[in-house]
Amino acid sequence: MRKRKIRLENTVFKKKTSILALLPKSLGVVFWFLLSFANCTDQKDYCMESVRRKGGSLEGDAESLCLGYVVLENSVRINEERGRPSSIYRFWADQNLVGCLYKTIEERKCEKKSEYIPHFGY
Repeated sequence: MRKRKIRLENTVFKKKTSILALLPKSLGVVFWFLLSFANCTDQKDYCMESVRRKGGSLEGDAESLCLGYVVLENSVRINEERGRPSSIYRFWADQNLVGCLYKTIEERKCEKKSEYIPHFGY
């Protein structure tokens, strides 16, 4: 039910307007645009996601790259014991080791970031 004020002398009705009706429509469009693109993560999560995306073909976290290094290093050892060439396995093992070390360092930097301060933007 809306409240109306009545002036007896002129019989003019005045409706109560909401605060949102007073804002310009362009401001509302800007608000909805910002809301639709809002990134609702904290600084630590954003940092960890950016570390996972770095690295070109070696995407993932440090743990998966370190486990990949161990698997490939075992493949190198097995191939050398059997007398097979293992240069491609050695190459990929070295790539995973470098990626593992790099991402471990970057993830430790992310541990210092706040879980309570939100991250805005990209």
